[in-house]
Amino acid sequence: MALPDGPGSFLIAADVVGARGAIESGSASKPHICRVIANWDGKQILGDIRGQYYDLLRLFERGGFPPASNYLFLGNYVDGGKQSLETICLCLAYKIKYPEKFFMLRGIHETAAMNRVCGFYDECKRRYSIGLWKSFINVMNCMPIAAIIDEDIMCMSGGLSPDLISMIQIRHILRPTDVSLTFRPNVLSGFGGCAAQISRLGTFPPTDISLANVTGP
Repeated sequence: MALPDGPGSFLIAADVVGARGAIESGSASKPHICRVIANWDGKQILGDIRGQYYDLLRLFERGGFPPASNYLFLGNYVDGGKQSLETICLCLAYKIKYPEKFFMLRGIHETAAMNRVCGFYDECKRRYSIGLWKSFINVMNCMPIAAIIDEDIMCMSGGLSPDLISMIQIRHILRPTDVSLTFRPNVLSGFGGCAAQISRLGTFPPTDISLANVTGP
């Protein structure tokens, strides 16, 4: 089901702004690493939906709609496809309704510099308003950038930066924050932002992976 367009769709826009408030209040003061619950089955880790709303629905049909199944999305919900609004709105709605079952990380397309030129800005402007796009950017600036599953597996969008030598560096990033798009060679994924990455925490020194104070939305 698509969202309605045009002047008669003010209630939809208002709901999105309300969702922004819920996400911001639950995220802005927390670390950039979200800790995913133990006993995760590892089967519902997804990423790069890129506005393909009906593909998202098919994934839910196969894997089970929340809360029947747990989900971790590695980012890049918008740009590319024609229904970025439907895609990110549905994901945000599940995140708000099932915060311990549905996890959303931030990808490179959840940045103003990227989605301003890759389609999401134009979709918001055409269907609603520039103001709505700015509201989404405020949400995106609060999203976590990494997740830890079962205190063993680290997940993020775009791979590991060659500048990342400690998990503490991620925990020290404050939210909300904008992201500078400086592309440089990446030792694992070719170029930063090109692929989702799942890594074992064993590649980091043991002193850097204590999760005693790590919580997340």
